[in-house]
Amino acid sequence: MLSTWRGCGASRHLITLHDAWWISPNQFVIDDRDCPEFYDYTRQDRADFPTRAQALARPLQGAARLLAVSDSFAELHRTCGLERIEITENGVSDPADWHQVLPGRRRACALAHIGGASRHKGIHLVHNALLANPYENLELLLIDHSLPPGTVTHEIWGTTPVTRTAKVAQSDIADLYARIDVLLAPSIWPESYGLVTREAMACGAWVVTSDRGAIGADIVEGVTGHRVDVSSYQGLAEVLGRIDGDPGRYLGPPGKPPAARKVRDQVDQLVGIYDTVLGEHRDKHQGD
Repeated sequence: MLSTWRGCGASRHLITLHDAWWISPNQFVIDDRDCPEFYDYTRQDRADFPTRAQALARPLQGAARLLAVSDSFAELHRTCGLERIEITENGVSDPADWHQVLPGRRRACALAHIGGASRHKGIHLVHNALLANPYENLELLLIDHSLPPGTVTHEIWGTTPVTRTAKVAQSDIADLYARIDVLLAPSIWPESYGLVTREAMACGAWVVTSDRGAIGADIVEGVTGHRVDVSSYQGLAEVLGRIDGDPGRYLGPPGKPPAARKVRDQVDQLVGIYDTVLGEHRDKHQGD
């Protein structure tokens, strides 16, 4: 995201590095063969430097600040040759604003994949992992953003019942989290942050995430959830086997997660950054 404002007769801009558009020809880094593609901004003088990257280099180099939403995403941009990156981690709503998961209300563990039925979100890993074994104590809620509002369908993946529904309105998000026991987020791209995992933990749900990027950064392994290798479905299948073999544990609440950064903290930091940049800009032009 690029934020621009005008003052003292000239414009200034900040760039928030959230998706991967600034460092890759792909929004989520990976191409259609699941291979990562990156620009290398240290090679701008080469004749084969991509045209799109050439166009992006100017706003990147002219930005007052480059703001990454996590440590790992900042480091990813640095490896592409970008410097002067600051970290403004996203914030999560106060847990008091969320409905809590109600443990022990049924025998089957309610799994959920809510990031959209897209390959970069690892839906193929969930599908293959559920087909791999005859699970007895699992059910899956799949939020498919491609479905028309209000759509609900039912399927069976292996032995696991799957309910596929359309995207949930923001006003109903808290109710959605209250329905699940374990959130599955096995993204195969290096997620910049991972709001759904932090929200789910704030609601008292277990989380199972990819070992790539920042999506599982706040997990305490075995206490609040699990990180899995997403180079194949096997890591996820192993964890699902553990959940299926001990459903009582995952029907109950996980351990207490680390304190999450709040939205107010994020806003206060951003206001401070804007104030600083405006002050620098004002001082520069007064000196001129």
